[in-house]
Amino acid sequence: MRTTAEIEYDFGALLAGQLPPEVARREFEVLWDESNRALVATLGTAQGDDYLALLKAMHAQFVEHYGEPSAGGDGRGRA
Repeated sequence: MRTTAEIEYDFGALLAGQLPPEVARREFEVLWDESNRALVATLGTAQGDDYLALLKAMHAQFVEHYGEPSAGGDGRGRA
């Protein structure tokens, strides 16, 4: 299981890469699933709280750059 810092680093690279929206959504889902599995494995601990915070931050930042991932987004940044 990777640390939140390792996942966060890869997520930052995803955002910095300015990928096409469909590619970014696929990569986001991979990182999301990994973070979610780690959260479930550490639920009720301080480490679990860190994964939960990471998931919330990842979602907010992804929406800012690509739109809502579950809705497909609009491919435009929100900034």
